[in-house]
Amino acid sequence: LITSGPQKRMNNAVKAFKNDQSFSLNNIKGSNSYLLQFDDFGERTINKLIESYGNKNKILVGPLYSLSGVKKLEKYVNKYPYIKIVVASPVGKENLLNEIKLNVPEEKIVIFPSGIVGQEELLQKTAFSEEEKEIDCLIYFKKRSKDELSLATKLCENNGLNFKVFKYGSFNNRKLITTAYKAKFILLVTGTESQGFANQELMATNTPILVWDHTVNVYENFKLTGTSVPYFSKESGIIVNSYSELEKRLESFINNLDLYKPKKLILKDLTYEKYKQNLMEQFLNF
Repeated sequence: LITSGPQKRMNNAVKAFKNDQSFSLNNIKGSNSYLLQFDDFGERTINKLIESYGNKNKILVGPLYSLSGVKKLEKYVNKYPYIKIVVASPVGKENLLNEIKLNVPEEKIVIFPSGIVGQEELLQKTAFSEEEKEIDCLIYFKKRSKDELSLATKLCENNGLNFKVFKYGSFNNRKLITTAYKAKFILLVTGTESQGFANQELMATNTPILVWDHTVNVYENFKLTGTSVPYFSKESGIIVNSYSELEKRLESFINNLDLYKPKKLILKDLTYEKYKQNLMEQFLNF
């Protein structure tokens, strides 16, 4: 299984569907089809489905594609009424429709996030007690400037907080999650995300989240609207948009950590069970 990056959506699909006889993985066994990735293989598969089932098809494709890939997919969507494009979050739909200016009807782009954990596993895992917490802050750093990371660490130091930094690409994912359970709160200093699997896995530990948000997504030749946390709620924590706001709100956030229960959002919207339910609803809505 893949351990990081957007391809973790493949992992999550396998984990969500492998033991359910209603679904078949990597086999064409019916006219309801979900292709996670559009590349040469994905295009060949679509053409096999067109040949096999014609207008009986209901095909969802994405959200793994390049800009050139989604432009090619645009032609299929406009030619065949039974093909829709999948995006992982509302911001992804905004990007395709209003910023990249993909020429497809709005209803042909559907928002469909991946599940990240099974409901039973999520409910079984409990947060550590206050006495068991070993560090004040876990800083998760991904695709932001070194200066921003330096500001974040100095802010912790200036406030007498002990912390651990996890830099994307240089840690074991299991260690990241284990440490999150031992932290009083998590500070995300990350770039924009289409869904943000690592961020959501951190939320699933039920550790309060403080987000120093990033709102510009550089995608090939486009500067797109973005966010570090496409899925978030007031119960998850707080979002700040600048370092000065981070400075101002840190103390109040720390003094109110008991208000935040980020696991609730995962349980509501991002379990494997919800993932399967959403997929079935997408097919029913064709």
